Amino acid sequence: MAKGIIFQTQATSPLGANKNGIWVDSNNNLIVDRNTDPQKNVTESIENLEAGIGVDALVRSFVNSTASTMPKGTVVYTPTSGQIDLADGDDTEVKARFVGITSEEILAGQAGYVAYAGVITGAASGFTHGSYLYIAQTAGTMTDVKPSLVGGFPAGFHVVKVGLVDGNDLILQPEYIGDL
Repeated sequence: MAKGIIFQTQATSPLGANKNGIWVDSNNNLIVDRNTDPQKNVTESIENLEAGIGVDALVRSFVNSTASTMPKGTVVYTPTSGQIDLADGDDTEVKARFVGITSEEILAGQAGYVAYAGVITGAASGFTHGSYLYIAQTAGTMTDVKPSLVGGFPAGFHVVKVGLVDGNDLILQPEYIGDL
């Protein structure tokens, strides 16, 4: 005998504030509500995967170990397991080993998502389409100027390519180029 759960469709979430649960909207989409995350349309996610649309970026949750908020698009490295700090080509080689780009704003001491592969939408706003981005001299930032001694970068600077600009988006292509 087959068993299952039957849902009645709902125009809006029947769960109420600060409640976790699943429900079906008036378009027959299965919705997951978690009070710590926004609503997730499971039906749409499955349809996107089946259509080959999939996910733009692979992300992992890390804790911001700095005393400041990290905006979306911040270049980060991991000083200790599960934590992130601002990547920096001027400092030690360890700080130049970036783990990825913040895919959302992450408050000081809080957890948030860091993209380590794929495309980060809006992370390359202000840069020229088709240019490569590198870790800049200012910790946590990127530049479209390839670091060189002639370009004003100091000897010993760790040159790391972050990715390629596609419109306002950043296609992650991490590569350690070397030291100046």
